[in-house]
Amino acid sequence: MMNNYKVTFSMIREEGKISFEKLEGISNEKLRNKLNDQLTSWEYSLREAALIHYLTQEVGKEEAQKFKVTFVHKTPK
Repeated sequence: MMNNYKVTFSMIREEGKISFEKLEGISNEKLRNKLNDQLTSWEYSLREAALIHYLTQEVGKEEAQKFKVTFVHKTPK
């Protein structure tokens, strides 16, 4: 069974605190793009860590260290 979660992001900036649920809720395009890039990078870091953890559990630390994990982000055409 899948659960639905609502995530709210909050940031404190010089201009004050902003909160949003979706990046589309940020009117400043430069800030929105920077956040999108950082969240994407964070997502890949989490996926990489999860895969390394999985490999370590499945084949052991010594064997898992022989693997190189790389994610490539491709923009759909």
